[in-house]
Amino acid sequence: IYSDSLTYNKVNIYWSNMTSLYCNIEKYHVRYKKIGDSIWNTRSVRDTTIYCPNSQFINSKTIYNLTSNSSYEYKVKAFYCDGYSSSYSSINFFTTASSGCLDSTASNYDSLVDFDD
Repeated sequence: IYSDSLTYNKVNIYWSNMTSLYCNIEKYHVRYKKIGDSIWNTRSVRDTTIYCPNSQFINSKTIYNLTSNSSYEYKVKAFYCDGYSSSYSSINFFTTASSGCLDSTASNYDSLVDFDD
């Protein structure tokens, strides 16, 4: 797993496809928290148009409303259509910027948008 498009208040998190010939993904959970916090935030990622066993592969999640100039840790878990789940991945890290937009490709960034999905 890895992260990119990091700004002072958002990050994109990516992971590998965990679907196999015999195991289709129902959803993923992305957990993240500021280093030092005890409670994890969880975001569910699933294809909302097609459900098991024909769900489509989704391998990213954008996390909004992060605190600027802060270090975070994150991990990902897969839930399969047959009811089983993987373990959480190893923990990875990112640090948000102190202000502004660090990602030069984010030309459509709108500082007025403030939401989390």
